[in-house]
Amino acid sequence: MIDLHVHSNYSDGKLSVTELLQKAINDDISVLSITDHDNMESTRDLKEKIIPKKITIIPGIEMSTIVQNIIPEKKIHLLGYGYDSDNIELIKAIENIYKMRAEDNQEYIADIISKYPFLLQEFFKDFDYGKYGWIKKRISQQIAPFLKEREQEEINQFMIEHKPSYRGYHFILEDAIKKILDAGGYPVLAHPYQLNVENEQLDLLVSYLKNCGLAGIESYHNGATKEEAAFYHLLALKYDLLESGGSDYHRSDKKLGCTHPEMKTQ
Repeated sequence: MIDLHVHSNYSDGKLSVTELLQKAINDDISVLSITDHDNMESTRDLKEKIIPKKITIIPGIEMSTIVQNIIPEKKIHLLGYGYDSDNIELIKAIENIYKMRAEDNQEYIADIISKYPFLLQEFFKDFDYGKYGWIKKRISQQIAPFLKEREQEEINQFMIEHKPSYRGYHFILEDAIKKILDAGGYPVLAHPYQLNVENEQLDLLVSYLKNCGLAGIESYHNGATKEEAAFYHLLALKYDLLESGGSDYHRSDKKLGCTHPEMKTQ
């Protein structure tokens, strides 16, 4: 069985790369791609691991993007496979997103600390400000060991009422496709069912992205229905696209592996 959509703790997953490899062995995965959000550290990490012969590893990433045409400003995730993790332009682009996220999170946390005397800067000494993930949840998890229950509730209430002011750090989808291609990889449209658009509009989008260099579509995502997967398969045939499938595994107790029958024997 394959799973080409898995997240580690380098982004918003729970398990480490080592733990994911062991889980892949336990779950009889033959082809695995760890596709962390806006992060290639798992790809670099895997280069240092001894990979079991029964598992084929494909370098992966999931990039947060917005598209400029067809559905302007629509947030879309782009999977990248088989890229060169040493590609300078791709590295710079990812580092820039990380830096912007880190600066915004630092300002937000500094504001909270200034309002609550019991919240100390040292509580965040090992906090990864630029890491992908829901900042409110990450803050709660970070400070929970240091605070009384009442204090934790105060902070949580503040974060509910005061959202961080983000600059909207997303890659431009058209640029992200080019960066993956230039790094020798294959850009693939992630979980299209999550776009919540009509089939006709999705068809137009895929046609446009194909002209931009899109190489594939995630036809078989565990969250997609059989009907949705069938439509994505037809789009892949229509526009001569590769097809991928995955579980989008983060932290559940479920097994790895794409559950759509079409992907189990491929």
